[in-house]
Amino acid sequence: MNQLNVIKLTLYMIGTVFFFSLCFIVKYLALNNITREFTNPFFELDYMTNTGAAFSTLNHSCYVIAGVALTVLFFIVAYVCYNTHKTSYYKIILLSIFSAGIGANLFERLKYGYVEDYISIKLFSFPIFNFQDILIVTSCILLIFAYQFKIKNNQQTDAVTMEPCDDSTVEEHNQY
Repeated sequence: MNQLNVIKLTLYMIGTVFFFSLCFIVKYLALNNITREFTNPFFELDYMTNTGAAFSTLNHSCYVIAGVALTVLFFIVAYVCYNTHKTSYYKIILLSIFSAGIGANLFERLKYGYVEDYISIKLFSFPIFNFQDILIVTSCILLIFAYQFKIKNNQQTDAVTMEPCDDSTVEEHNQY
């Protein structure tokens, strides 16, 4: 294994541990401030336990959801380990954020039998969610975006342009 692969694997592990820890720091701060007057026009802190998956689907299916989460984590770790040489730093960081969100929800689910949700959007009716959910959804959207488009630096204008990926540009992009 070359030095570049070791750096990317280390980045993945450190990023995952960092964001996993950040999930519980944010949760601690949020849950300790729920009873205080919290003024914000966009969201509020509220508490709810969720025994299901997204939007409370699959209620009381803790082990099914945990099994799916473990399977997804296994495939992410396997992907990172076997494709480090052709995965960009940007994607490695996004995969670590995605893994941390899944891992933090999995940890809570296995420890308590539910996930604690605490963020409620005021602007429109939306289910209560947590910071882990934000990490999962945001990183997933950015990963889809990263795999669908090649980010290319345009040196003449110093602008970033987006071009759809095709097979010939994937190999060129994965060299970095």
